[in-house]
Amino acid sequence: EIMENLFDALCCSLMVSTNKELFLKGEGLQLMNLMLREKKLSRNGSLKVVNYALIGPDGKDNCNKFVDILGLRTIFPLFMKTPKRNRKKMLTAEEHEEHVISIIASMLRNCRGTQRSRLLSKFSENDHEKVDRLLELHFKYMEKVDSVDAELERKNATEKKWMRMKFI
Repeated sequence: EIMENLFDALCCSLMVSTNKELFLKGEGLQLMNLMLREKKLSRNGSLKVVNYALIGPDGKDNCNKFVDILGLRTIFPLFMKTPKRNRKKMLTAEEHEEHVISIIASMLRNCRGTQRSRLLSKFSENDHEKVDRLLELHFKYMEKVDSVDAELERKNATEKKWMRMKFI
């Protein structure tokens, strides 16, 4: 629990752009990348920290550095296979997917030049398997959105019916 709290505190500090710069200068990304490669308990927390470090326009330098330190080699295996369950429940499978997708989206938004072309070339490797995975996730979440929309529609219809009955 202490480790989880430390990772959460680090994530909170990364919400401030000056801390993102300090994190970059202090080689925080390199440390997080090492932790992501290890299959230890710290992997989940470091995934969350990398997400916070890369997100937003002020994460541009961190995104480029993450590509430079071979972070693509670390993040794409996590993108391709979501773990069934985590030992200590630090992250659920949905949170894991969310952080990985957010990291990739941040890099797509913020990387330019050679880093961007390296990132995009990852999607054409192995007969475009990463594009297939992206579509799989798209349809999975589209199904969830449709399900919630249908439920909201049912609730709205019930509420309207109740309101009409109340005023009759």
